Amino acid sequence: MFLTFQVVIRDRAGLYVLDMKRNQFIAQTGLASIGARLGAGKPSKVESWPIAVFEKPIQSLDYDRMGEELAKMGVQGIEATIRKGGHIEPRDAEAEVPKMVESLGKNGQKALIATCNVNSASSENADFLRILKANGITRYRMDYFRYDLTKDLLPQVAENTAKLKELEAMNREIGVQALYQIHAGAKYAGSLAWDAAMMFKNVDPAQA
Repeated sequence: MFLTFQVVIRDRAGLYVLDMKRNQFIAQTGLASIGARLGAGKPSKVESWPIAVFEKPIQSLDYDRMGEELAKMGVQGIEATIRKGGHIEPRDAEAEVPKMVESLGKNGQKALIATCNVNSASSENADFLRILKANGITRYRMDYFRYDLTKDLLPQVAENTAKLKELEAMNREIGVQALYQIHAGAKYAGSLAWDAAMMFKNVDPAQA
């Protein structure tokens, strides 16, 4: 579920999300050169990967203007904010997502990832994800799990793990993949590292 990395680079123009799979991550970082220096044989071919701008800093632009500006930057698309308070409200997704995708496409851009409020399996969330899938968006950054720091963590980790397994099944049925960002701060699940290992241990990388 989570063999996909999100590498975030801060720049004056915004946040560029470099999305790659594990083999790409190894090939395009120092890990690849380390292997070559150790005489591991012929270096593996470096794969290309898309660069997406996190939409939040530019979501005040209309879709056409956004596509034009992204094309000038030389990137491949956006991580679209389709969430409460985002460029597109979830309730408006069915009407607005096709417009956004069409407008971006005029300038060779795509909505590569959607940032949304989904972090559990429900009929409402399933309908939302089907809208994304129907418009070519097959990856979404899910909402965080948050801890109640006044209570024991282990039962909460177990509860989150169960939710992930249910989400995994829903993603598989729809044909989408969830991405979970490890956020700093004690209240965010995954920030302790050991809890992330427990939650994601038995989750299929193809679905999250």
